[in-house]
Formats: sequence, C-alpha cells, structure tokens
Amino acid sequence: MKSFPFCLLAAFLALNGCQKQEEVATSKPSTATNAPTPLPSGGGYLGAIARAKQNSEKTIDTVGIQKAIQEFNIQEGRNPADLNELVTKNYLKSIPTPPYGMKIEYDAGRGLVKIVQQ
Repeated sequence: MKSFPFCLLAAFLALNGCQKQEEVATSKPSTATNAPTPLPSGGGYLGAIARAKQNSEKTIDTVGIQKAIQEFNIQEGRNPADLNELVTKNYLKSIPTPPYGMKIEYDAGRGLVKIVQQ
C-alpha cells in the first residue's frame, strides 16, 4: 500500500518525460544560420572555449601572485613596492606571463593584483 504513491509518481514523471521528448522531436530543426560558428575570435563553441581558457589562465596567475603578496606581507610587514620585489626576495620564481592581449596590474597600496586588457 505504501508503494502506490511511489508508483503513481513514477508513472507521472515517465509520462511527462515522454511528452517533452515528443515536443523536442516535433520542433523545427535548426538552420545553418542559427548554428554556432567554430571561430575562436567570434562566438560559438570554439570562441567560448578560448574565452574560458583565457579566464582560467587569468585566475590561476592572479591566485599565485596574490598568495605570494600575502606571504610577503606577513613576513615583511608591508606590501611589495612592485611585483619584481616578489622575485628578488624569492616569493615567486618569476612573474607569470599574462595571456595574449592582457597585462598584469598591481596596486601596491591595497596589495591587489589583477589581469586586465592592454
């Protein structure tokens, strides 16, 4: 008796799922003008992948630099004057190269780093 509501719910979900599949199957197929373009510079799938890669590179670079700035601040009691000071005092091996078309911007007063468009 307790399984009856469960069976009723399962049947309801199964029927709703079938109806949605029929609606999708009867909808118009996409035309070539609506298809995404595989151009990295424009939109579409490859463009989205290129933008995601660039965003992940920016995040990874800024996180590593920000961590080194925090360590420097704890050890030295101040923020570094510039990012090269992190390298000379061995908090970083080198300053990471920003993604193409971007540059690293550092605010020594607040100790914040970000990657921005050139």
